[in-house]
Amino acid sequence: MTNLLHSIILNFKNKSILKERLNKNDIKKIVLNNDNDIKNNFVRTFKHDIDLFINTALEVHLLLVELDKKYGKDKTKIHSLAFINNAFQNLICSMSLYILGYPVPSGNLMRHFIESISMTILLIDYKSKYYKDFIKLGSDFKVNDAPFIVNRNAKTLHINEKGWYILLMKRKFFNLGSHASAFALSNIINFSSQGIVLGALFDDERNIIYKKDITGKINAAECLKDFVTDLDKMYCKN
Repeated sequence: MTNLLHSIILNFKNKSILKERLNKNDIKKIVLNNDNDIKNNFVRTFKHDIDLFINTALEVHLLLVELDKKYGKDKTKIHSLAFINNAFQNLICSMSLYILGYPVPSGNLMRHFIESISMTILLIDYKSKYYKDFIKLGSDFKVNDAPFIVNRNAKTLHINEKGWYILLMKRKFFNLGSHASAFALSNIINFSSQGIVLGALFDDERNIIYKKDITGKINAAECLKDFVTDLDKMYCKN
C-alpha cells in the first residue's frame, strides 16, 4: 500500500491531483453525507459480512441488556458497565463509518473500542487502585494508558497475556488513523482513478483490504460477545 501510494504521488508530478472541480451542491452533498452510492457499493460487495456483523451485534446488545438488568443499579459497577456499553457504541459506529466510506475515523474508533474494554476490566473491582484513581481523577485519568496497564497486570487481572498482546498490536495499527500518517494519506486517494478524493470513498482496488477490515470488525464483535458473557462471571466474584 505504501509503495503504491508513493508511486501515485510521484505520478502527480506532471498532472493535477484533483480530478474535478466541485460546486456548492457537491460540497453540500459531501457534508450532509447524501451520497448513497458509496454505502450501496459496500453493501452490495460485502452483504454477507455486514449481515454477520449485524447479527453478532444484536447478540451483544441482548447480553448487555441482561447485564444491565442484573447490575445496572449497583453503584460499584455502573462505571465499568458504562465503558463496556461505550465499547459497543464505538464498534457499531466504526462499522457504520467504514461502510459509509470513512476508514480513518472508523479505525480511530476501534482504538477507543480497545481502550473502553481496558477501562471496563480496570473498573470491575471497586476496591482496586484503578477504580479509586478513576473516581478521584475523573477525566484526568489517562484512558489511553489503560490497555498497557492491563497488559502489565494481566496475571493479576486474570487476562490471557497472549490474547491481550494481540489486541495491543491491533491498537497500534488503529493508532495510525489518529495521525496524518502515510496510512491516513492513502485514504484520500482513489487508486483506481489515481486522484485525490474529497469525502467518502469506495475504491474497487481496495476490495481485499475492505474484506480484511470488515472481517476484523466481525471478529471484534465476536470477542466482545465472549467478553460480555465473561463479565457477568467477573461481577459475581466482586
